[in-house]
Amino acid sequence: MFFINKKISFRKKAVYSAVILIFFISFENSFINQIWHGLSKNHCFNYRYSFLLSFVLLLIAWETCQVLKEELPPKEDLLKAVLILGVILAFVIQNASDKINILGISLDILLILIFITAFSLKNLRVRKATAAILSCGVVVSLACNGYFYLKDIRMQSCNTYGTNKAMMENATETINDDSFYRMDKSFSLGRCDANLFDYNGVSNYASTENVENLKFLKKLGVRHKWMWAKYTTNTPLATEALLGFRYILTNRENAKGYEAIGEGDGIKYYRNQYALPVLFPVNDFENFDLDELNDFQLLNQIWASINGLQEDIFTPNTVSNTSHDGENQLTVTVENAGSLYLLIPTRSSYTSFKVTGARREREIRYDDASEVYYIGEFDRGESLDISFAAKDGNFDLDSISCYTENKDIIYQNSQLVNQQNLSIEEKSSSHLIMSYSGKSSNIATTIPYDEGWTVYDNGKKLVFAGDEPLKENGKKYSKNVDWLLSEAFCLFDEEPKFHAYQYQHQTVKEASMIAQDLKVKNLLIWHTEDQTGKKRKERYTEEAKQFYKGNVWVPEDGEVFNI
Repeated sequence: MFFINKKISFRKKAVYSAVILIFFISFENSFINQIWHGLSKNHCFNYRYSFLLSFVLLLIAWETCQVLKEELPPKEDLLKAVLILGVILAFVIQNASDKINILGISLDILLILIFITAFSLKNLRVRKATAAILSCGVVVSLACNGYFYLKDIRMQSCNTYGTNKAMMENATETINDDSFYRMDKSFSLGRCDANLFDYNGVSNYASTENVENLKFLKKLGVRHKWMWAKYTTNTPLATEALLGFRYILTNRENAKGYEAIGEGDGIKYYRNQYALPVLFPVNDFENFDLDELNDFQLLNQIWASINGLQEDIFTPNTVSNTSHDGENQLTVTVENAGSLYLLIPTRSSYTSFKVTGARREREIRYDDASEVYYIGEFDRGESLDISFAAKDGNFDLDSISCYTENKDIIYQNSQLVNQQNLSIEEKSSSHLIMSYSGKSSNIATTIPYDEGWTVYDNGKKLVFAGDEPLKENGKKYSKNVDWLLSEAFCLFDEEPKFHAYQYQHQTVKEASMIAQDLKVKNLLIWHTEDQTGKKRKERYTEEAKQFYKGNVWVPEDGEVFNI
């Protein structure tokens, strides 16, 4: 009735038509739909912005009512409206998915017919009665649609939440640890239990989660998919120790050798004696190539960089393809005693795999969100067969590998770290204060890096800008700081030679101007090109002094600064 009413201006009809058309194009075009989601690939809940169309339709209805309250529409206009409505509904029903609810649509059609009938009647009393019936019908329609929508979503009851909250409070009281630590559990209500029950965990789900954090967790063997990560019993001990999982809650026996410290509500509490603190000194922490290393190779390199110990935590086992008669099978010969893990590329065609050994037999459902699977504890020389069920016949098994985890090496490394003179003096939701008097000049943390981080060293404020120019969001944290560590890839005049801008870097000139604008006391320039040699310090300092009045530091490789 809005679009066929002659009293409503063509301009207004054109504007609303354009808005509706934009929405329908967005629903049909995947790229435009992605724009609505902040250019992020959407999962699970499609068309999250579609509720806005409801408000547009309400505005159209209001505009129509403003005209109709003055004069009833001609019967021919009502007939046109019914015919148009019928065409739209027929199109919707024909093209809707299998999940469409016929009852809900039928109820909505009935309400619309009542609405049109009400406006065609001249008797005021009848129109008011019809309006009352219509209002009740709208409430029933909303309730029905809400019910049918929510029944298809896995939800937990309030009672379940209360039970789990009481269980977590009991666990926290039993643990009785006021220090800064992480813990997690092998069971969950959802993927955000750490937020729900207020503890420091790894399991999380967020549409705006930092992709690099999730990528890193996945490479450490944490179950991961799309925008969520989840702790499971498949997570390697080396990962749990590295990330500082001091306590593990589980409804099953823990085979990783953790210390049992309590039990309640059918849940066992374990203390991880291998866990590192959230901050710890490292020997030489370097950048690791996440794309070139598999999960266990990465963990080996990370742990080796902490204390400089070169003995690998994870060692590969002999894996042989022993498939026969159409069966997909691997035979694993255990080279070293310890915890056995299977590494399977994600998004494969496996549906499950069965492990058969001298001492055990178990079947594991394949999960395309995981790569790492904990098989069990095995002695050296044992042999086990792993047979795979597949969705579509035979497939290549060469990409699957098997590693043994050595707990003794993890414990040796963790003891070396925990013997360092490092302790957390104060903690809150916004800051950590630690004390350290060791020899190592490198401190690592398992708290993910984010812009706006500020570090204080003996009361002096330090800002590390990363390997890109300091962004606007970070500048507000960098005013009047004692030290600014900023990358500057080359001199301004030599940018065409080194292509700093092409690789999202800056020159000494830009770094110096930023430091001057922020009134930084000391500017340390790093992440520079390596072709100018001994003249680099002199030349960089000279250019920086043209734009910056504070102290300029251009270090050589391995140079130590006492701040």
